[in-house]
Amino acid sequence: MTMSAWAQGAGGTIPRFEEYAVATSVKELRTNLLLPKPNFAGRYAVIRWACGSKCLMAAILDVSTATVYNPPFSGNHPRFVVSMDPTSEMDLGFRLNSSLFVLQRACKPEHQDCGTYYFDWNVDHFDLITWTPSAAPADRAKGFSHLPRFDEYPVGKLYKGTPVLPKLRRPEERRFRTAIRNGIMAGKGVGDGETGHWVAGPGPNFAGKHTIVEWGCGTDCGEMAIVNAETGSIFQPPFAGSGRSYFWYPTRFSMRPQFRVESKLFIMPNICADNVPVCGTYYFVFEKSGWREIHREPLPPGIMQPFY
Repeated sequence: MTMSAWAQGAGGTIPRFEEYAVATSVKELRTNLLLPKPNFAGRYAVIRWACGSKCLMAAILDVSTATVYNPPFSGNHPRFVVSMDPTSEMDLGFRLNSSLFVLQRACKPEHQDCGTYYFDWNVDHFDLITWTPSAAPADRAKGFSHLPRFDEYPVGKLYKGTPVLPKLRRPEERRFRTAIRNGIMAGKGVGDGETGHWVAGPGPNFAGKHTIVEWGCGTDCGEMAIVNAETGSIFQPPFAGSGRSYFWYPTRFSMRPQFRVESKLFIMPNICADNVPVCGTYYFVFEKSGWREIHREPLPPGIMQPFY
């Protein structure tokens, strides 16, 4: 079936990871100790890093030979760069025991044919299986399949004063006092919410006057505190707790949320857990009363299963 046929809504099924199973004899591989562990198609490691607004850099590394391959759609860009849909944020989907590779909300070069693409990894290259298009601009204008944008939820003004000390009222807040205080007073664990880079110093990075402080938690999860730089009040992220830490939230592949200092919009990709309604990307607005969900974009069935 051609890509144009899929774009017109022709039949077919969404590829599933188990349909592209591979052997995972990781223990038999002779890998360089400096190389990362395999996380894709048996013996490959997908490595990704930020490159700026609306793009992502990724490489596919064969840990048995140390050979490096490009991701899909990177041929007409600087090497390793993958273009994102300009209206949203991009995710990658892959498994150690499967050769299926998914680019969600990706675009061909020059932002053409944006959508979700499904590839099969074949030794040293990707073969396109199928794709599903994003909503067309005309459909977005009519309100169909509209993905919220940061500029649609602006804040009135940005806080420029010195951040106050966080008010550690709850036991869980005091438990993570070092991480929270280091973030507020020194900028440690404080990212820009866009490129994945850490900021150079203290100050708000979300919704005008709030600082999001992040720290590690393990596999397929994240932990963060949202602190009002003006009052010192501390807030949880959406989906926090879930029977675990007060600041814990479930995200497959440990994908970090997207946010901006000039916007109240907060995007959480790859949210997936047993107590989450559906696995997918969630869009929230941060208000005085707390988080308000405004949109969710479910993943196709079979693409992702709850880890917790």
